[in-house]
Amino acid sequence: MAVKSATNRWWVRLATGAVVILIGFITGFSFMYWDVHRLVRPGAGVYRIDAGSGLSAFAAKLTERQVIERRWTFVAWAGAMGQLGKIKAGAYRFQEPTTLHAILGQLTRGEVVTYRVTLFEGWTTASMRNALGVAPALTRLLPKIDDTHLREIFAIAEQQSEGWFFPDTYHYNHGDTDISILQRAHHRMQRMLAEAWSTRNPTLPLNSAYDALILASIVEKEAAVDFEKPLIASVFTARLARGMRLQADPTVAYGLGVGFKGQLTRTHLASDTPYNTYTRKGLPPSPISNPGRAALAAATQPAETTFLYFVARGNGEHQFSTTYREHQKAVLAYRQTRQRQSSRKQK
Repeated sequence: MAVKSATNRWWVRLATGAVVILIGFITGFSFMYWDVHRLVRPGAGVYRIDAGSGLSAFAAKLTERQVIERRWTFVAWAGAMGQLGKIKAGAYRFQEPTTLHAILGQLTRGEVVTYRVTLFEGWTTASMRNALGVAPALTRLLPKIDDTHLREIFAIAEQQSEGWFFPDTYHYNHGDTDISILQRAHHRMQRMLAEAWSTRNPTLPLNSAYDALILASIVEKEAAVDFEKPLIASVFTARLARGMRLQADPTVAYGLGVGFKGQLTRTHLASDTPYNTYTRKGLPPSPISNPGRAALAAATQPAETTFLYFVARGNGEHQFSTTYREHQKAVLAYRQTRQRQSSRKQK
C-alpha cells in the first residue's frame, strides 16, 4: 500500500507540474499574441535594417524610440512563427498605427521604402546630375566624378557623356547610389537608340546611330509638343541632305556654355563655336541634351515633307515652310504676334 501511495503522489506531482507548465505556456503565448497584435505607433520616420543585423537589433530601435516596451515578445513571436531568419535588409516605413505582427510581415516580405526621381526629356547631363544631387536617400558619389571619369566608368567612347542618358522616372531604394541611377539611364538609352537606329529610314543623311542621337537631341530642344518632332526632324534631315546649315538656336545656346541665360542675339548667332549651326555646316560634335523616345523616333523616321524652314508661332507650336519667301512671311507674322502680346502686357 505504501508503494502504491507513493506512486500516486508521484503521478499527482507530475500532472500538477505539467498543468502548471501548460498554463504558463498558454499564458506566455497569450501575452505574446496580445503584445504583437496591439496597436503601436512607429512614427513616420524610416527604419534601417542593415544586412546581417537581425531582428533583435531592429527591436532595440523600436524600444529606443519608445514604440514598444518589451522587445523580447517581438523576437520570441518571430521565433515561434519561424520568421527569425527571414528578415530582409533595407529601409522601412510603417503604417500609423500598426501592429508588431504586421511589421514582422512587412519585414519578411521585404516591403522596403522606395523613392523615385524624374530625369526630364531635354535635360543636359549636368541637369540630371543636379537632380540626383538633391534626390532623397541616395548615396552621393557623382560629386567626386568628373565627365572624363564618368565616360570611363560607362565605357562611353565619345568625347562627352551628353545625350547618353535616357530621360524617365527611376525608382530606387534607400542607400542606392546616384551613379547607379545614371547607369540605368545609360543602359536604357543604349537600348532605345539601338532600337530606333535598327528601324531607321534607309535614306537618312546620317552616318551612325550617334549622328541620330545628336539629331534627336536637337529635335528635343526645338519641339515643345511631340507631334511636331517628326516635322522638325524632316526639316533638319532635308537641310543636311542639301548641305544647308541647320541654323538651330538651341545648338548655339549650348555652345555658349552653362553660364548662358536669356535670349540669343545676332551677336551670339555670329559667334563661331563648334556648336554654332549658323556658322558651321553639318551636325554639332555631340548631343546638346538627352532626348526621349519621341525625339529618337523622329530623328530616325522623320515625316515625309518638303519643309526647309520653321519658326515659332508664339503658342508653343511652329509654322513650317517650304520656301524662304513663305518662311519670311511666317517670321513677320511671329514678330507681329510678339508685338501685340507685348502691347497687351504694357497696358
